[in-house]
Amino acid sequence: MRKFRINEYITLKLERKKTIIFIGGKRFNQCKSLFFLNLLNSESQREIKSVDDIIDNDMDEDLLPAELGITPEEEFWGHCSNLQTWCEYDYDTRLLHSSLSFPLLGRLVQLGDSNAKAVFKEEIAIRIKENPSLFNRLYVMGIFESFTKEEIADILKELEIIDLRKSGLKKFPEFIFNLDNKVLLLDDNEIQFIPNKFTKYNTFRYLSISNNNLKGVPTSLTRINNLESIDLSNNSISHFNLLINDKTFPYLREINLSLNQLQDFPSEFCKLKRLEKLDLSNNKIANIPSSISCLDSLKVLDLSCNNIKTVPSHISNLSNLETLVLSDNKIESSFTLKDLKYLKSLYLDGNILNSLPFDINFLPSLCYLRIDKAQASKFLSHLRTKIESKSIRLFVVE
Repeated sequence: MRKFRINEYITLKLERKKTIIFIGGKRFNQCKSLFFLNLLNSESQREIKSVDDIIDNDMDEDLLPAELGITPEEEFWGHCSNLQTWCEYDYDTRLLHSSLSFPLLGRLVQLGDSNAKAVFKEEIAIRIKENPSLFNRLYVMGIFESFTKEEIADILKELEIIDLRKSGLKKFPEFIFNLDNKVLLLDDNEIQFIPNKFTKYNTFRYLSISNNNLKGVPTSLTRINNLESIDLSNNSISHFNLLINDKTFPYLREINLSLNQLQDFPSEFCKLKRLEKLDLSNNKIANIPSSISCLDSLKVLDLSCNNIKTVPSHISNLSNLETLVLSDNKIESSFTLKDLKYLKSLYLDGNILNSLPFDINFLPSLCYLRIDKAQASKFLSHLRTKIESKSIRLFVVE
């Protein structure tokens, strides 16, 4: 059995043709890969700042050492050389892949390695600044478990985007309440509850917590005055009872609450004069409030896949509306769209309409209409003028 001691904490052993790292006398990890660069190809090396870049850019084919004529012993000495260089260069994490270098560095800190302690947090800050996407990877590894929320916020302060999508989160990370970044992405996790701790110091402009298990929204969300877009789609939210208006959300332009359990159209949204896009599709909404006419800036309204039976005349007051999606509801009676002079796209398929909107032939900007086969058989003659003039593109779905 081959054995090579890097320093008082790290030893490598060749066991059954595999190179194993031991830290403090205990098995830590198996070395998995060696990477080879063509030194004659300067183009391939131009953007390489770390070993991670080699893997992320797929710069080398995934070949086994044996396929390159490298014996297990030669591979062992290659790993020994890499680890020794890493130590000699003060644990520079760019010299090893982050999936190894940071857990290794964290373990050395636990064992009392003074050199590791001196560079650990600094290395994390430097690498995340160089590659912001690395934060997600390190967070999933548990690298930040020994950090205070203030320390994490300090490391992330220069990033524009905080990306913790698909991180396996079950709880809302407390350090987020210490952040003042622009974009927060927490999609595709298992978060059920958001603590009521947002403050005026949270300056997020874009907040996305889609595809989680949220059942409600904290009232403190209204303290994030800079919000321009909120995406809480694909959760289990049944009520949205925030007291919101142009003062609490003066810049809010987009709201996505699709794929939730909303029973009612959140009438508070109608106080948002700057709102341009509202997606409430795939809920259980039965009625559209008359106050919807107050949404002067609204351009896109998606109410598809709900339980809506009637469309109020107030919807024709949405003077800037460009896209109206009413597919897959329970609408029977006709309705008016007479003042929607900018309406370009209208989706009506999946309803049991007795007739099309009264003034559909007099909408000057309408260029796309989606209906279903049953509707087409009933109303095609009504649309003949528009179709023959080629001013409208008709799309018929099953």
